[in-house]
Amino acid sequence: MVSNQSKSMPFIALTITTAICIIITLYSLSTGWFIIHQNLFYIPIIIACVYYYKRGFLFSILLSGLYFILFAATTADPALLQGAAIRVVLFILIAAVITCLSMQRAELATQLSRSNDELTATNEELLASEEEIRSHVDELYSAQQMITDTKDRYLALFEAAGDAIFLHEIDADGMPGRFSEVNERACESLGYTRDELLRLTVIDIAGEKAIREAPERMKELFEQGHAVFESDQKRKDGSTFPVEVSSRVIRHPDETLILSVVRDISERKAAEEALRRAEKEKTTLLDSMPIMLAYLNPDLTIRYVNRASADTVGMSQQDLIGRHCFEIWHGRSEACENCPVLRTLVSNRIEEGEVLIQDGRIIHQTGSPIHDDDGNIEGVIEFGVDITRQRDAEDALRLTNEKLQILSSITRHDILNHITTVLGFLDLAAGMSVDETQAHYLDRIKT
Repeated sequence: MVSNQSKSMPFIALTITTAICIIITLYSLSTGWFIIHQNLFYIPIIIACVYYYKRGFLFSILLSGLYFILFAATTADPALLQGAAIRVVLFILIAAVITCLSMQRAELATQLSRSNDELTATNEELLASEEEIRSHVDELYSAQQMITDTKDRYLALFEAAGDAIFLHEIDADGMPGRFSEVNERACESLGYTRDELLRLTVIDIAGEKAIREAPERMKELFEQGHAVFESDQKRKDGSTFPVEVSSRVIRHPDETLILSVVRDISERKAAEEALRRAEKEKTTLLDSMPIMLAYLNPDLTIRYVNRASADTVGMSQQDLIGRHCFEIWHGRSEACENCPVLRTLVSNRIEEGEVLIQDGRIIHQTGSPIHDDDGNIEGVIEFGVDITRQRDAEDALRLTNEKLQILSSITRHDILNHITTVLGFLDLAAGMSVDETQAHYLDRIKT
């Protein structure tokens, strides 16, 4: 804050002194006093040139011009105007001199500051060099101990590794040779002692796949310097097991070795096989379903469809992946109105509805949301059932019921007419002379 105030002080002083000069000049010239007041112009000129350099010089020229204009506006005396013009020249010359001196002073100050910075940096470098020499002496003193500790530490890591580690030579024919070093895990995984294993070569513990692919792997190692691949190894008892090998070429001045880290992947292979079986079972189950099923992304692109869905449009399941559902089944360029899937995305619950696809069939659709671990919708499972035949049957049943209702109405009307006629005849018969038996039958007919 203090720095900002100090920077603004020259501007404030320049503004105030300029205003004072102009006011006093106007007053003096209006009273006919043409001397003394002009000397006040040196103050803002000096301030401007000392603090603002070239801009201050331009300001001084403008201020000098203003002075001459004010002077010329109040007098036409040639002698006074000549003196004013000479004073303007003096203003500009003095401004030029002060500007040059100020710029030289600023340059010298910059150079001095730069020299001080360089001197400070040199002193810091000297101090750092001194400290570095001192620490170097200490490092040299402890180097041997550090080497010993590092060797012991890496040896412990080598032996404690969970994966088998092999360091082996390379034969003259470029094939993997005898082992130079192995860790404890390597001995355990193969059933050998360390001494037994160090008398063997890589080929001695290689399975059929490893032996068959050895030339190709060695070529890859020499070309790229490293390789990661799956292979198989053979135990001492002759059994084999799958492994993942990460090998790297280690070049020394005297020899070239290969370091291989080998991991038993029997459990992973079993899990992968179980996963493949589960995936096949899932696919078989879903493709055997007679209903349409699709897994849609929130943008309505297809992530998965079963065979029943693909069959409705005569396309393969793979060809539908990544395309929009409304494009495939409705021939549209945008989502359908009142789409159950869209409603599911909005409501975050199961939604149902009936839609008409472009081949004329009626599909009853159900949208069920799928959530990620944070509870956000990451997709929608869409189930579709073709209810076209059901709708046709319902329409046929509705039409039949309507016909039956019409037939029933007509038949009922005819029957009622006949009953009315019979009742009329019964009334006539009741007024006639009948015997006891006939009267009994007439009562039975009425009731």
